Formats: sequence, C-alpha cells, structure tokens
Amino acid sequence: MNNHLFLLKSDPSWVFLFIIILLFFSPFLFVLSIFIRSKLNKSKYIHEFIQLAAFIMKVGGNVSSKEIRYVHYFLEKQFGKRKLDSRKVALKIFLKSEKSVHHTLKNIDQNQDPKTKNQLLHFLVKIAIIDGYLKQKELLALEKICKGIGLYPGKLISILALHSYITEQTHKQQSSNKRNYSGGSASKLKTAFKVLGLEDTATSKEIKKAYRKLVTLHHPDKLLNFSKAKQEESKRLYLKINNSYDLIKKQLGFK
Repeated sequence: MNNHLFLLKSDPSWVFLFIIILLFFSPFLFVLSIFIRSKLNKSKYIHEFIQLAAFIMKVGGNVSSKEIRYVHYFLEKQFGKRKLDSRKVALKIFLKSEKSVHHTLKNIDQNQDPKTKNQLLHFLVKIAIIDGYLKQKELLALEKICKGIGLYPGKLISILALHSYITEQTHKQQSSNKRNYSGGSASKLKTAFKVLGLEDTATSKEIKKAYRKLVTLHHPDKLLNFSKAKQEESKRLYLKINNSYDLIKKQLGFK
C-alpha cells in the first residue's frame, strides 16, 4: 500500500491516468446500473402484477377457466413469451397463497407512475367482469387496490363505466327469472304438443295437419244439438287446442 502511495506521489501521471479511466468508464457504469435496476424493477413489478391478478381472481370465489385464459393471454401480450411458463407457475402459486397484498400495493404506489397504475387497474377490472357481471366482493377488492396504489376513487368509477357489465344482484335476478321462464315455458310447450297429440319433435307440417284435424273435430258448431254441458266442454277444448297451437307457433317461429 505504501509502495502504491509512493508511486502515485512520485509519478503524478498515474493519478491523471486513473482519473481519465474513471471518467471514461463512469457513463457506461452509470448506464449499466440504470439498465440493471430497470430490469430488476420490471421483474418485481410483473411479480406484483401477477399477485394482484390472482387476488382479484380468487376474491369472488371459484376461479373460472375464462379468467385464467385471459390472464395468460394478457401476460403473453404484455410481457412476451420468453418467461410465460414461469409466470403461469407464479399465478398458480399466488392463487393458492393467502399472502396479503398490502406490501405489494405500497410498492406500486411508491415506484410506479400514474400511467402504469391506470393500466393495471384496467386489467384488474377486466378480470373481475370477464364473466359478464361484477361481484360485490370483487368491487370491494378493486376499491382497496385503487386506494392502495394511490389512485382516487373516481378513477375506478370511470374505468368501470367504460365496460359493459351488470351487478351481482342483477345477475342473480336475471338467472332466477331465466330459470323460472325456461322451466315454465318448456312445461307449457310440452303440454301443448300433447294437446295436439304430437311429440315435441314434430315438424311444422305435422303440427298444422294435427291442428286442422282437431279444430274440425271439436268445433262448437258441430255440437249445437247436444246438451249445454257438452257444448261448454267442446268450447273449452276448442279454446285449449287453439291456445296450444298458438304457443307452439310462437315458440317454434312459424305461421
């Protein structure tokens, strides 16, 4: 060490050369450090991105195959194919994990710009409504993320307004109505075919033929000389035949 100090003191050119070398390589070292830091930050962000995607996917209950396909597609489109398999594995791990997202939200708030935060929220909203409706638990989770990454509440509202979806309550109501309608309608249609003496696989030609035969046979005018009770029964049956025929035409879409 003393020898080196003596050399520098006795020959100032070494000091000058050292300074020149340092000045020459400093920009490259600076750029290299920025590049490495950028790569590390991107890798960390993708990791956090996947964690939040998993958080939204599982918060509503069962994770659908549609959600998984969409996240895989987005990861490939946004970050490329090179590490897609490892990112799929990371998603599986996060879906099984109970790790809190609090630290992740804090990191994103401190290290990501508003544009990146906005894109992230768009992506998470898309996952939440991929099935066509937004569950209450998903909405609460999105509100938590929005606040956690430093975006104002109105940002989530404006993003949701850009998409077509229904609330969980509306979805349940529609599903209930559909089941009631489908069950009742199918039962009535089956009865209508029975009234005409047909199977529900009958063609429109067969349906029309059976209808004409029955209305001719049971037309009230043919029973004018019969008892009043018989005439009333004939009218009831004639009306039932016509109603059945009208229902079948409406459901099958022919005239």
